Amino acid sequence: MAIDSGSNEQSHKVHRSRQSGSSAKKKKAKSGKKKGDNSENDKQQNPKAFAFNSSAKAKRLQARSVEKEQRRLHVPSINRSYGEPPPYVVLVHGPPKVGKSLLIKSLVKHYTKHNLDEVRGPITVVSGKKRRLQFVECPNDINGMIDAAKYADLALLLIDGSYGFEMETFEFLNILQVHGFPKVMGVLTHLDQFKDAKKLRKTKQRLKHRFWTEIYDGAKLFYLSGLIHGQYPKREIHNLSRFISVEKFRPLSWRTAHPYVLVDRFEDVTPPQRVQMDNKCGRNIILYGYLRGCNLKKGTKVCVIACVFQCSMKFILVKDLKDFGEAKMKMNERLTVVPHLELQLLVNSGQAAKEEIGNQPNKKGGQPKEGIVRCTFEDKIKMSDIVFLKAWIQVEVPKFYNPLTTALQPRDQTWQGMKTVAELRREHNQPIPVNKDSLYKPIERKPKKFNPLVIPKSLQAALPFASKPKDTPSRKRPLLENRRAVVMEPHERKVHALVQHLRLIRNEKTKKRKIKEEKKKKELEAQKAKEELITKKRRREERRERYREQEKQKKKTRRKIE
Repeated sequence: MAIDSGSNEQSHKVHRSRQSGSSAKKKKAKSGKKKGDNSENDKQQNPKAFAFNSSAKAKRLQARSVEKEQRRLHVPSINRSYGEPPPYVVLVHGPPKVGKSLLIKSLVKHYTKHNLDEVRGPITVVSGKKRRLQFVECPNDINGMIDAAKYADLALLLIDGSYGFEMETFEFLNILQVHGFPKVMGVLTHLDQFKDAKKLRKTKQRLKHRFWTEIYDGAKLFYLSGLIHGQYPKREIHNLSRFISVEKFRPLSWRTAHPYVLVDRFEDVTPPQRVQMDNKCGRNIILYGYLRGCNLKKGTKVCVIACVFQCSMKFILVKDLKDFGEAKMKMNERLTVVPHLELQLLVNSGQAAKEEIGNQPNKKGGQPKEGIVRCTFEDKIKMSDIVFLKAWIQVEVPKFYNPLTTALQPRDQTWQGMKTVAELRREHNQPIPVNKDSLYKPIERKPKKFNPLVIPKSLQAALPFASKPKDTPSRKRPLLENRRAVVMEPHERKVHALVQHLRLIRNEKTKKRKIKEEKKKKELEAQKAKEELITKKRRREERRERYREQEKQKKKTRRKIE
């Protein structure tokens, strides 16, 4: 019987490729090479083939990747202001007599071409097409520093180069750190007091590194060398103003979220008729200034920072107290409550008492005795219900010192504190008590006598020869030769005297010759030191001139290449 091959085909077993084993690994590696994939085995077998060619390029790529990562992490600040931005506040700070007012006058002269006689309050100038600057001189007191650190966008720290850093500068830096640390630049003044160029260069370097330690490495520090016609040099002021004009100020989050105004001027708009009728009447004052931060809503309460002329110490401090009371008398929804604590309480008028079940009471007055509260509840309550009271109790603050408000006194009144012991003794003409034990006495010490070392004979016999005592005892009675007198003949005495005279003359000549040689040697050394100093200065100037010429040649070469 024949099989119909057209309708039914014979089925064969499907080939199954290996999934594991050495042949499967070879096949997989071969297919990977065809696709262009580099396996880890190749890197292990030949690590040099996969290394970078240029170390500089690898370093640049690594720095770029890190910079991209940090830029991604950096959260950009949102500028919520609209219209023309308010002028940036440039705060000029420094100790007294360092040149703050003169620096503001020089900067105003640079921007406006006008001379300023006196600095009174904030000064606003135009520094660019879309930028204004407001110069403010920081007062030299701690309260003024704290207020100035809150609104400053850029702080110019003036430092006396001839004296160095003072305590005011470090205090202001700590205050700036607390208030967000705005941009800071340093300015060195009084550099014309240095006569030696080497000392000036070392002082600049020392102050610059100290300034970097306080802020960060690379912080800008400008040098104002001296005065020309009562003003700082134009070139140095020009360099400082260029950096101020292009400085980018990062807005601080707290300032952008809170509105604040730095007052430029104020006007008294009180009607004159009211002032004539009552000189001590309430005044209406309008304050003018640029609004910074966010928008200021109408009717918002403001905090005005100004001078304090009087300080009252009569403040009452109270503490929150929760107590439960006991019902004394009930009349419908009214209840008279007596607190358990027998204290003089100040009960809140809004929330005098609260029942356990949640009734809202209303406090009623008119009780003859202090400490008893009469309340009205919404629902009827029982005499056995627990009533919780919210009240305040006065707290006495312990005094650890005697506060002095001498800074608020008029200038013509001088404050007199407690007298010292020295002042009291001087007034009563009393001598200073002397303690005998505290007096300085001459030190008397008895001379110490050290007995000679005596080694027993039995121990000497056991010692080696090198360690045995070999010093013979000194003779108590002198020898006969030493006791015998030598009597010279007359001729011998003459010869001996002549020899002594010749020896004395020779010693005097030798002494004079040595003194003369020492003097000549010192003169030669001084002359040589002077010549070396002149040569050193000449070589330094030659070296500087050579370096200048080399730098000019390099600049010319760079320009030609560009």
